[in-house]
Amino acid sequence: RLPEEEHEKVSLAFPAGAGKALVEEKCMSCHNDNRIVVKRSDANDWAFTIKRMRINLAAGGLPDLTEQEASTITKYLSDNYKPLGGTDENARMPRNFATGDGTKFRVVTYNLPRPYSEPHDIAVDPTGVAWAAERAGFLIRFDPKLLEFTERPIPAGIAAPDRQRLGNPQIDSKGMLWAADGPNNRWLSYDTVNRQYKTYPWTEKGHGNAGGNSMTIHPDGNIYATGFGREVRMLDPATLEWKFYTAPHFEKTKEPPGAYGVAVAGDGSVWFAQNEADQMARLDVNTGKVEEFKIPYDGYSMPRRLQSDANGDLWVALWQAGKLMKIDHKTRKMTIYDPPTPNNGAYGVGIDKEQGGSPYIWFSEHKVDRIARFDPRNGQFVEFPLPYAESDARRVEIDPTNPNRIFFSGNTPD
Repeated sequence: RLPEEEHEKVSLAFPAGAGKALVEEKCMSCHNDNRIVVKRSDANDWAFTIKRMRINLAAGGLPDLTEQEASTITKYLSDNYKPLGGTDENARMPRNFATGDGTKFRVVTYNLPRPYSEPHDIAVDPTGVAWAAERAGFLIRFDPKLLEFTERPIPAGIAAPDRQRLGNPQIDSKGMLWAADGPNNRWLSYDTVNRQYKTYPWTEKGHGNAGGNSMTIHPDGNIYATGFGREVRMLDPATLEWKFYTAPHFEKTKEPPGAYGVAVAGDGSVWFAQNEADQMARLDVNTGKVEEFKIPYDGYSMPRRLQSDANGDLWVALWQAGKLMKIDHKTRKMTIYDPPTPNNGAYGVGIDKEQGGSPYIWFSEHKVDRIARFDPRNGQFVEFPLPYAESDARRVEIDPTNPNRIFFSGNTPD
């Protein structure tokens, strides 16, 4: 993908040719044209991209492409959007040397054994072992002491082997991992200690499919997740009861507000980002009432992922604005902070929530290939540059055995 400062060099207009109409009809139903024209790849990579988009269609319950349509779109894109010369591939990298605390770090990246793994999300268990959800249908375990990867294939389901896609994994204090499994229309739990899966079939009608963007584990043991672009879902693992909470924005306008990141606040309420409506929502789990709050930003901020701190307050990454936002869970007051690098693509937030633990708020700046740290005690930011362009850091997670170790997943480079 071309760095943003290179985007003005390319045309947003699709060239004429067989496949143009299909791209406009099929691809643009999920995202805008800019996502396509700034991607420049060889034919094999375009073929995989179309395959992955078909998995997205299946996960979202949308009609699939025919094999002929997929072939036509792949040829059209690979013919018209080949690797482009004349642009600076390193334009997203820092232009200035790091100084001060920004030099006091070490970053090590590990290539996953499977190409096109796409580890969009990573979680860390209580022993410090990292787990990534490969979109190829595997959980992958990384032992930071042995430096070894181990794949854990998920149980067979209704989806074909090449149509798997696991959601955002979460791990509780006992090592139980949860993830949504949209293509197989179920949720999964995986006991990282005893290495056992359990499946929770999705039996509800009128709520789309079991996939969604984000998941969180409530202290009461219930599992909450966003989905269907407009709601929060809840599963009680003990009773197998499902509950659904629709955003008021959708009930009023019939337009999905987007339902993205989700986290539990200090009072037990569940907050979620509405990235299309540009607001935050709070679910009172006792009454089922959902309240919505406009983000105090002049423009489109696009909230993505969020996390609560040791005080129970929430921190939200505002992707489009490139800002970090705090929500006081008691007063609902929202405060926005400005990182040093503008237009940074703030995406995932990671926090050591142990009382007396590290006070820092960590977040990924995935547009500029940095991991950032914010100290709420003095308002100071430190940005740590990653070693190469398009590291594509998404979710960041603190190692509970070492608060100085931050795991991150690079979706695009595997």
